[in-house]
Amino acid sequence: MKQKVKDFRQRLKDIPQEKGSYNADVWIVLLCDVGEKALYLNKSGGYFSGFEVHRIRLQPARKCRIHGKTFSVPDRRVIAGAGDFGRYAWSYPSLKMVFRSHPEFVEHEGRIRSKLTIERNKIDGDVKNDVDE
Repeated sequence: MKQKVKDFRQRLKDIPQEKGSYNADVWIVLLCDVGEKALYLNKSGGYFSGFEVHRIRLQPARKCRIHGKTFSVPDRRVIAGAGDFGRYAWSYPSLKMVFRSHPEFVEHEGRIRSKLTIERNKIDGDVKNDVDE
């Protein structure tokens, strides 16, 4: 059974590792994907502004038409959009609050913290922003 699930996931277009807007200078970076939920780091204006937990949804394959041409969009896993917060996504100011509200991320704490350190170093190696408290 697990092999079928893995094969199905390999056919899916996956959730983004990083997503953002250069105009607004707001970015989210994937820290941990546990299947049904994903934890993202939110950074805007070169600073950390908290964490986002997204409940992953499956969007079935479809056909679309752009400028008169027909394209096929494969099955894909999607994260919540701005209007979906509170229903499919939640924002938290600290990892402690994420772990309290979504305990499935606790067992991945080491990996989450190491990715968080990498992201901190990308912005500034001496960042003293206490996102954990």
